[in-house]
Amino acid sequence: MKKERTLAIVLPSCMRYMATILEKIEEKADLRIVKSVTFQFSAKQAEEFCAIFHKENLVKVLSYSTVKVLCLEGENAIEKWQNLMGPEDPNAHDAEWWQLRCMLADGAAYAGGNPDNGFYGSETVEEAKRGLDFVFGPRGLIRR
Repeated sequence: MKKERTLAIVLPSCMRYMATILEKIEEKADLRIVKSVTFQFSAKQAEEFCAIFHKENLVKVLSYSTVKVLCLEGENAIEKWQNLMGPEDPNAHDAEWWQLRCMLADGAAYAGGNPDNGFYGSETVEEAKRGLDFVFGPRGLIRR
């Protein structure tokens, strides 16, 4: 199997659970944290990020408070992070108790279509590369 990297973002509603999240990333998903940064997106940065991934509903979530952005590495990193996050709705029929959204996300966050479901993750290799470059690349957010 091939090692890959993926972008993972812990959204504001789950920032208080960072110790648990980091533990699960390493233990449950068998992923290595290559890079990590805690910061708050400006409205402009959030708009740029969301435009790349057609996730306009995340602009307010990314820019209203601090988030943790991670570069995760491992075999099938994208699939492992997606599985560890769990379904966007923790009440979905395929959700499992050990998935982060089931364990940690505030169920009230889903009321009224609030997009802060605790986490964001790349869905494809191309999306992961673009996201990682946007944040950690030579001209990325943490270098600006």
